[in-house]
Amino acid sequence: MLDLVYADENILGSSDFISLFGNILLVFVILCVLSFFIVKGIQAFKSNSANFPLSLTTSLLLAFVFNSLIQSGMRVDEGPMYYGYVVTGISLFQVFVLTLAFMFLYVLINRYMITTAVIMFIFGGFSLGNAMKFSVRQEPIYVSELSWLTNIQSLLTFVDIKLILLALFALLSLVLLAILLNRRFFKGKIMDWKTRAVTLLLIFSL
Repeated sequence: MLDLVYADENILGSSDFISLFGNILLVFVILCVLSFFIVKGIQAFKSNSANFPLSLTTSLLLAFVFNSLIQSGMRVDEGPMYYGYVVTGISLFQVFVLTLAFMFLYVLINRYMITTAVIMFIFGGFSLGNAMKFSVRQEPIYVSELSWLTNIQSLLTFVDIKLILLALFALLSLVLLAILLNRRFFKGKIMDWKTRAVTLLLIFSL
């Protein structure tokens, strides 16, 4: 009888194999659950109804989009990478964090079109600002630098006033568009208070 050997041990009796099998099973369950909600989300999108699966599907999609935009804004064609090191699995982790953040906004605002517009404006602006800073200083925007947004005078010394006016115009246009679309598409609340409470509990527990 042929025994499976892993690191000079019987793989069937090793803790590594049990851990690996558990991880694979967990990933399989997560993928099945996500697939279920994605299918339900697509069905909700086709039927023009806002619900939890649609919010989760949109959060996941936007997380992949903005993660790609943030990463593409920090590429260098040549020379060393000054902003740090690439960690294995960091993109997947960033997608996970962004998905949770977007779902939190959907639960908080509880209006599909308005929340989607808010996400696109905030993270679209962040992606643009991150790419602009990296092209000049070869480093991304740090969390500590976000406090500059409250200091308008200091911000004006670094950012062109035309860019700020353009951002305000884009914000107003996006808000008006969201209000108009919200009257026709995906009207009403996304979730009831029970679903919102359970979702918030899951988000903060993760």
